[in-house]
Amino acid sequence: MDQQFQPSFIPKKPNAGKIGFNNSPKSSGGVLYLLGSILFVFALISAIGVFAYEKYLESSISKKQSSLESAREALNPELVKELSRSNSRITSAQEILSRHSALTNFFSLLNSLTLQSLRFTDFSLISQETNERITVKMTGEARDYKTIALQSKIFSENPSITNSNFFDFSV
Repeated sequence: MDQQFQPSFIPKKPNAGKIGFNNSPKSSGGVLYLLGSILFVFALISAIGVFAYEKYLESSISKKQSSLESAREALNPELVKELSRSNSRITSAQEILSRHSALTNFFSLLNSLTLQSLRFTDFSLISQETNERITVKMTGEARDYKTIALQSKIFSENPSITNSNFFDFSV
């Protein structure tokens, strides 16, 4: 019997090259492990960055608040109140003046356009704020109808006077 007797079933020599066995050490997770590790490190760095940025913002806000407080203390509150009151008065005065209609130019125009042989005996003025027009009604006397017709023509030719009507004549 030439056969060698083996008292154990454990082979004495390594079986290199046999199919189905992997003699290399186990890998530690492959691509998923690498991706997970990268994401973890990124999340950790992001969390540290957010924490540091929050601390930076808090310190910046506190510095700006202290700067604002010192600037407020530097201003004179009484002067600010007085200037604010003056500003509101000036604004009110400007509003009143913007709504005021000065009739000086109108009277100068009326004086230059009125004929010598015509005189006005009554004058009424109606201001319409909706369309910013002024309606003037005047009563007057003239020597003859020719003067009334000439005055009507002069008023109608002037671009500053619109819709001039003459009625109820008496000479």
